[in-house]
Amino acid sequence: MPSTRGRPARLGAPLDDSPGRRFHPRVRPVHLITGATGFVGAALCLELLRSSDAELVAVVRAQPSLDPTTRLRRELATAARLYGAEPLLGQLERCHAIAGDVLEPGCGIETTLDFDVAQVWHGAASLQFEDRHHANIHATNVEGTRRVLALAEIVGARTFNYVSTAYVAGRSTGLIGETLAHAEPNNHYERSKLAAEQL
Repeated sequence: MPSTRGRPARLGAPLDDSPGRRFHPRVRPVHLITGATGFVGAALCLELLRSSDAELVAVVRAQPSLDPTTRLRRELATAARLYGAEPLLGQLERCHAIAGDVLEPGCGIETTLDFDVAQVWHGAASLQFEDRHHANIHATNVEGTRRVLALAEIVGARTFNYVSTAYVAGRSTGLIGETLAHAEPNNHYERSKLAAEQL
């Protein structure tokens, strides 16, 4: 995927979707997020809304009947109510989405990303662990991470945050430090997260 830096922005349509409001990527920092519609990803987005003034741009899988930003905001609104974080509902206008998929080359993004990404938060993952799902687990958790890392480099992100799992400890016992793990995994999920951490 060639560099998109310096090209004219073509994100106006999906990001200028709040009535009477425009996306201002030059005014506020932008955080690019994968997995934002999932359990952990939604909680992460709510925390970013609470603790920062950043614009959040999520890579969201397209659905035929629902545009990505509407889907994202609906999921985040549901999460806010479940977590007792209703005061954050008024901040959802800072949440935007672009159609994409970490299983696709270039994360499936077909629009120019011409804004300054301060941080990438990669939380998209397959939670499957059974042998029969090995191919999907590897494609999502390892190759998907590789694609998001490449995307982070293309957009010039200054920080890359990876959402891993405590299960990278695998069969280890005793005190386990917060360092890159080199454990013996119990299943394909743990193996994939270990490999992604190494990336």
